[in-house]
Amino acid sequence: MLPTMKINSINKEVEILTEYLVGSSPTTVDFELFVTAVTKYDLNVLKSKETRLWVLCLENPWLFPFIDGGLSILDRNCIFRKRLYFLLNILEASPNNYDKFIFTRKNKFVVLFNIFRLGFMGLLHSLTGVILVKMFR
Repeated sequence: MLPTMKINSINKEVEILTEYLVGSSPTTVDFELFVTAVTKYDLNVLKSKETRLWVLCLENPWLFPFIDGGLSILDRNCIFRKRLYFLLNILEASPNNYDKFIFTRKNKFVVLFNIFRLGFMGLLHSLTGVILVKMFR
């Protein structure tokens, strides 16, 4: 669990992360699978050097894209990112989130524009995140 934080339950953590990753609320199955994954693969972020960043992001969820992007450049195999990947995989496999991961029949120009727009925003988040990670780590 997350005893040292103001956010004292893993349930709240899953809600915050799900909102960041797919923009919706988690189901009970998502929650249970995440708890199982964290336990089975020893993804305790509080025993890593990313503890301060994790707590900061949970208290200020708008920082997740920046810190996640910064860590993708500086330390892509850290527990912080592994924890996000596990939940992302769980959410991607959920039928409730199908429309968030599979392109529906849209205009190819719109899809291409969105890919470039999201790529550019990702680059900006990563560069800003590198500065934030170096400041708060």
